[in-house]
Amino acid sequence: MVPRRLAPALFEWAAEHSESEIRDKLLPRIRREQGIRDDSKLASLIREYLVWRQDVVKEAVRTGALKCLLVLLPHSREAIARLILECDFALHGEIRFSLLCLMSDPTYIGASSSDAFGLLQSVCGYMKKAKHDCGLSLWMAGHLLSAHLSTSVGVPLLLDVVRHGRYVEGRRTALVALGACFSHADGRTRRQIVRAVESVRRGDRSRTLRTWARIVKEECTKPLAGSGRAVRRK
Repeated sequence: MVPRRLAPALFEWAAEHSESEIRDKLLPRIRREQGIRDDSKLASLIREYLVWRQDVVKEAVRTGALKCLLVLLPHSREAIARLILECDFALHGEIRFSLLCLMSDPTYIGASSSDAFGLLQSVCGYMKKAKHDCGLSLWMAGHLLSAHLSTSVGVPLLLDVVRHGRYVEGRRTALVALGACFSHADGRTRRQIVRAVESVRRGDRSRTLRTWARIVKEECTKPLAGSGRAVRRK
């Protein structure tokens, strides 16, 4: 059976309704109308919709389609990872930004620890290869890893970007995100952050990164509120 064209109204409905309503009402309807039983194939169909259809210029349509993909986890993991990592389709920045915003909601990203970590590794991979901050999606990636996760999960991923990222903008974003992690990190993690930032400040080839590392280090080594003590590099 050849799948029918997905109607944007379906995704506009999804944008306004809960995870359980999408799972119990909308997805069964789409499976029935499309003649699809395999949820991996359904996820691929929705990803293709996001990549090729101009309807996704509307935020409600884009958000609803992405919510459907997140509800389809773990069957949609590959489709979501491709949306995070690929940059060769229209509105990829806007789509990625919307997706990362949704991923900051524990309703979705907390559905399965293995699925969550796999997607977070894709976010890290995107930051490592991002040359520009298209649609603020790079900023949102850093915000997701620094503000919506425990430091035990987010900080190692951000350190990986700082150390192994290909371009200045992705590494700069990770540096700033590490600075944001500092205040709520434990002592060991704070020292890891300061050492990484200091390494960039002292020896990175990029003048821009050295400057940003100096700014972040100054913020990190200010006396902590109520403690009167700075964290020193070891």
